Amino acid sequence: MLAAIADALGRGDTAALVSLLHPEAVLVSDGGGMAPAARRVVYGADKVARLLVGLTSRHGQWLEAAVPVLVNGEQGVWIPGDGDAPESVTVFILAEGRVAACYSILNPAKLSHWRRPPR
Repeated sequence: MLAAIADALGRGDTAALVSLLHPEAVLVSDGGGMAPAARRVVYGADKVARLLVGLTSRHGQWLEAAVPVLVNGEQGVWIPGDGDAPESVTVFILAEGRVAACYSILNPAKLSHWRRPPR
């Protein structure tokens, strides 16, 4: 699933990304007021896809640096961050073969306890 998501994002293909998302998909991000993040929960496959494609077009270099990880047994990615984009861990929860939820942690205080994988 991660490869298909990365492919759709890399091509900026919103329709392809929507097809990977559950129609009632949600995106929740936690910047803790210390990192830029969506202030509200994003609901619906179309809105989640448009946000992710927009972020990728703005910070496309993060996609190249993304490292696949397992977080509590779920597929996710660790993005080391750079000057414009903060470090983050995003987990993708699957339901019915599609991504039902994306949970992104960008809060540096919470990430300080997370064991980073080798690059």
